[in-house]
Amino acid sequence: MKNKKHILEAFHHFIVGFFLTIKGFDKITHHHLIGGLIFTFGIIILLYFLYEISAKKQGRTLKLLVHVFEGLALLFTSYIFFEDGKTYLPYITLAASIGFFISVVVIYNKNRTERT
Repeated sequence: MKNKKHILEAFHHFIVGFFLTIKGFDKITHHHLIGGLIFTFGIIILLYFLYEISAKKQGRTLKLLVHVFEGLALLFTSYIFFEDGKTYLPYITLAASIGFFISVVVIYNKNRTERT
């Protein structure tokens, strides 16, 4: 059961990293400064995906930081979609960003209760 959960978590990091990398590269080619930031976020998340696959045990603090990082990256992407005048994509990425921030609160509370 834990292995299946681990694979799904890794897959979700891959999807987010791949999406951010493509969107960042697209914005770089259109000469937007924020495109480089989003591209960098995507590459870092893809590197974390590789780390998560190869590591035996992940730290909870690192997982917390990556979720914050993904939430911020999707928030920037949502801003770009709003700026481009897209219809539904900004709301989807905004909902995903909020989901990451909620997961940060859940992971933090879980860590805090396990310490005491």
